[in-house]
Amino acid sequence: MSWIIVALLALVVLAVLVATGFAIALVRNSRHQQRAEAAMPFPSRAPLSWSGSHVPEARLHRRIRRALRAFEQPAGVLSAAQLDAQVTLTVSAQEIDDRLVTIAALPEAEKASALKTVTADVSDLERRIADTVVVRPQLPPG
Repeated sequence: MSWIIVALLALVVLAVLVATGFAIALVRNSRHQQRAEAAMPFPSRAPLSWSGSHVPEARLHRRIRRALRAFEQPAGVLSAAQLDAQVTLTVSAQEIDDRLVTIAALPEAEKASALKTVTADVSDLERRIADTVVVRPQLPPG
């Protein structure tokens, strides 16, 4: 009879450990997802696996993310036109990012031409962002 109690106790302890491990995994995944979504100034449909993947769509997604970081730099006083350009470029970035998710779902035979077009669009976006960003000059320490 005592061995039954020990076995049941062991099962309860095991169930608690499994539930705790599951809860920890959920919290970690949630935090990882929050960091990934925080990297873009808009909600992205890109899968979390793209944060370290080497598929072309994931690399282009990360290029968009890096380009948009330029808007986070300390900026000088922005004119209304410059602010409007930043908003327009962010919307363009979101549209391109959505296209990347759509392209990732295409059959391999159809991806090549779509990737060529979207790669050119990402390069153009990067150039336009670089032309738009106004960086405040660094003051000498003193």
